[in-house]
Amino acid sequence: YGAACRRALMYLMSLPQPPEVAVFLNGDAVADAANVHTLIEPMKSGHFDLLIGSRSGGARLTAAEAGKLAAVNLIFALYGHRYTDMSPFRAIRYPALVALGMRDEDEGWLVEMQVKAITAGLRVAEVAVSPPAASPGRGGKLARAKQQVYAGGKILFTILRHATAR
Repeated sequence: YGAACRRALMYLMSLPQPPEVAVFLNGDAVADAANVHTLIEPMKSGHFDLLIGSRSGGARLTAAEAGKLAAVNLIFALYGHRYTDMSPFRAIRYPALVALGMRDEDEGWLVEMQVKAITAGLRVAEVAVSPPAASPGRGGKLARAKQQVYAGGKILFTILRHATAR
């Protein structure tokens, strides 16, 4: 995941005129690209550097939802910033993105951006977005469960790694 995002960033850096804002949106149809304006409009005010599309939680606590809660609470405990989501649907000012020096090559990319944004003093906010449709996922239930466990561990490790590097 992070490697693909870094490749996209390298492409933007190669353009003669890079964009003012980069928008990240997963390709698995859990967010509607038609709603990009939800993130772009607040950026126009000049008051934000990073906007994250915060999805409403479901009625029941899934493993993914529990992992998200653990991650956002760990960020609050270590960094003092309250996030409600780790959503991949986000917009960031291009110069701020470059300045963050993103390095993660896989599942830690999003949380790396969030913790580096805090430590860099970026103006960060969340914008309510519609909750995603159920993602079809890849593979069977066991494969998805393994991926969620790996991603959750990587996210928590990334949060702790950046906290100790401060």
